[in-house]
This record gives sequence, C-alpha cells and structure tokens, in this order.
Amino acid sequence: MSAATLYAPDPTRDQRYKQAVAYPECAAWQTAIELDGLAERTRLDYLRSVSAFLVAHNVTPGEWTHFNVNAYLASYPAGSRRKVRAHLSSFFRWLEDEELIDRSPMRKVRRPRPNAQKVPDIFDEGEIAAMSQDPLLAIMLHTGLRKGECRRLQRRHINLDRAELRVVEGKGGKDRAVPLNLTAQKAVADLDLLDRLDPQDFLWSTRPGGGKVIQRDRPIGEASFHRWWVSALERAAVDYRNPHVARHTFATRYLRRGGKLHNLRTIMGHASVATTVDAYAHMDLSDARIDILLLDETVAI
Repeated sequence: MSAATLYAPDPTRDQRYKQAVAYPECAAWQTAIELDGLAERTRLDYLRSVSAFLVAHNVTPGEWTHFNVNAYLASYPAGSRRKVRAHLSSFFRWLEDEELIDRSPMRKVRRPRPNAQKVPDIFDEGEIAAMSQDPLLAIMLHTGLRKGECRRLQRRHINLDRAELRVVEGKGGKDRAVPLNLTAQKAVADLDLLDRLDPQDFLWSTRPGGGKVIQRDRPIGEASFHRWWVSALERAAVDYRNPHVARHTFATRYLRRGGKLHNLRTIMGHASVATTVDAYAHMDLSDARIDILLLDETVAI
C-alpha cells in the first residue's frame, strides 16, 4: 500500500502521525518553522508530506535512510515529487541542525526533474484594452495581484499620492507594496468617483441574496468573485480564462517591455527570484523571432 493511500491527505482529520515514534521531533520542527514566520497554510502543506512519511516509516529519525525517502517519493505522482521532496528536506535539515541525526538522508536523494514549463496563456493587447474599461479588471491586469489579494483589497490600502497599493497578508502571510501605473491609478480614481469609496470599503462589493443592496464591509466570497469575473469578461466580449491569467498577463507584459526579474519578484510577492524565473521567464515564438534578429546586427570595429 502506498503512502498516499495509507494516510489521509489532511493531518487535521487523520491524527495517526501523532502516535508515530518520531512525532515529538515533528512537533518541535513545526514549532521552529512557525517561529521562523512560515504562514499557517504553508506549514500545513509541509505537515501533510512529513506526517505521512512518519506513518509510512514508523522508526526513529536516526533509522531513516535514503531508501525510505525514495520509496516514499515513488508513491506520489511524478508532478508532486519535487514539492514533497522540498518538504522532507526542510524537516531533515532541521533534524541535522539540531544534531538529532548525524547526516540527512536527503543528501543521497536525487532531485526529480522539473516539470516541463508551458508558456502561460495570456490576454492579448486588444483584450486588455477592452477589459481595462472596467476599473476592477484594469486593476487586476495592471498590478498582478492574486485573486485572493483582490478579494481582500480595501480602499485604505491604496495611496494614489504615492501611486502604490499595499497587499496585506498576501501569500505566506507577507505584506508588500505594489506600484501603480497610470492605468491602474485611473481605475482607482474612477472607482472613487463612481462608487464614492470610504477607506474601509472593499473594492469588490457583494450583493447579499443577489439583491440590489451593495455591501463593501466584508471581502467578496469565492463564488461571488467567480460570477463577477465571468460577467465582466462577457461584458468585455473576451473569451473566458481563469482569473490567474490576468496575473500571468501582467508579468509577461512587464518582462517583454524590459522590466527586471528582481523587481518583478518583489511586485508579484514571490518568495525568491527563482520562483519568478520558473513561472515567467519564458519566451514564445514571437519573442524568439524578434530576438533572433539581433544576431544579424553588425558591430563596427
């Protein structure tokens, strides 16, 4: 039986890992990464991988070998192994740093090959022009915010004098500042004029019960946001793509116009520039056709 079937995916529902021999070490590691500032959602993701390993290989930490790790990773689909390996590496690195094991077995565990990166679908310039007539769509397209960050965005988080907005508790529980271009600034100004927003108002409004009463005192729900997104694309006469495509579109246009990866990493709220490279440093055929012409340029000597 594989580890994936031996153990339920959510440790908050299946507590068998707490009877494992290495549970005390696991609990101490969880406390350590919490003190390091890792967000609760991320810690839970780490715990899902490590707790299942504890159940599958119920021995003391010093008895674990790279053979155990390899067998465990093999029980997961190929596309999930890099993430699970990273979670185990965090745990074993902590055990080694705390001198609870002599040597991490991860040193002999090969890194799975990265999944082939696909060029993400993006909105074209005509679609962007049509969508930008809607202030909320314009904000999404010109800031690169995640869907959840949009849902939680309040007017008080935006400073038009400084041309920036503040993301509060984004992914990983981190705050960040995002600069606003002229299109995004105009979109916010339009919302101020049309909807007379108060500082505490959420930009995305709700209509309780589907009625006519508009409320902005709480974040819009997932389902309501999806309905708004579908309706907004229909009004702009744009074919449906999921909301994350707006984020891909922002990042791709930023890079094509010469923006720096390091700055994009800050704007997007990525944990490291490597994440930005993996996600967005791609080139489609049209980019390649332009760049290949550089080889024809002659240099005067």
